[in-house]
Amino acid sequence: MMLRAMFKKEGKMRFLSHLDMVRVMERAMRRAKIGVKYSEGFHPIPKITFSPPVPLGAVSYGELMEADINCSGAEFLERMNRVLPEGCRILKVYELKEGAKKMSKCEMKADYEIVFENVACEEVVIAIERFNARGIELDEAKEDSAGDKENSIRDRVFYLDTYENKDGKAVFRCVLDATQSNILSPKALLEYFREKCDLMADEQYTVYKNELIIE
Repeated sequence: MMLRAMFKKEGKMRFLSHLDMVRVMERAMRRAKIGVKYSEGFHPIPKITFSPPVPLGAVSYGELMEADINCSGAEFLERMNRVLPEGCRILKVYELKEGAKKMSKCEMKADYEIVFENVACEEVVIAIERFNARGIELDEAKEDSAGDKENSIRDRVFYLDTYENKDGKAVFRCVLDATQSNILSPKALLEYFREKCDLMADEQYTVYKNELIIE
């Protein structure tokens, strides 16, 4: 049975690296007595793949894994959640039909919220306006190598917005390309906004990945 499972990592789990999370899931599957198919050859490895990593310290409710296992999706969810550590839970499981496109071959978008500690919402509004204005200027200007590089970033940004949360902190929401070969991380977007849009943001912020959308 090939399945795709969505899981979250929060609390202390958000400080685990991507490789550590892979190990957590593999150990949990062994503890839950879930059989996984292995690749063939001299060095067999479990047939498990994961969505691209989020920045270290990010809270995520949209991590994905695919695995070829020996139980149903419902059994996988129940048995895994019995053994996974606090801060990591399977949220949904999808049973994939034979011949379904693998996650690594799909186009994906990630929906992020960046919550700032020391940036006012008005500053983010102005930075987004500058971002949009630069886009118009680039479209009108003759492209050069620098413009090509900038457009390669802009082409991977699908949505931008900002608002204040209930604690009065500025939230920068962005939907970015998460396709395996074309990923734009929220950290890279912030670096662009600091350099090109004069957003005076320090490193005091938390990234939340709300969803991973597969198209």
